[in-house]
Amino acid sequence: MRKLRLKAPAIVVADHFRLFVNRRAYTLQSNRPHPESGRHYYYRPKDKKTGQGLSLTPDTIRRHLEGEITIGLYAINPATQCSKWVAIDADYKDALADLLKLSFYLRQDGVESALENSHRGGPFVGQKSRLTP
Repeated sequence: MRKLRLKAPAIVVADHFRLFVNRRAYTLQSNRPHPESGRHYYYRPKDKKTGQGLSLTPDTIRRHLEGEITIGLYAINPATQCSKWVAIDADYKDALADLLKLSFYLRQDGVESALENSHRGGPFVGQKSRLTP
């Protein structure tokens, strides 16, 4: 059975790039899991000819949004030490209470946040709305 994949419109790719990409370096999830652990790992993709790290492109973002590949983005821009977003994965007892408190304090600083439930805890994603471009 073939999976139906939705196409990511160019405007969605551009918006994702604008909102979440803080530097062109990225990581790529392995296609196959590790034979012993069964876990996938992430690595920096490199140009086969030069060995240089590949730079993130809109096509890479499109492939990620369409579910073809899984990428990881770096939150901090090394030139400015600023970030456009932050993700916090809290997998411990009472994590939800702590994340709700964090969300409250971030809101006081003008930072909008979103809370997402998971099977082990509540990953928290916050995005600065007015403090960084």
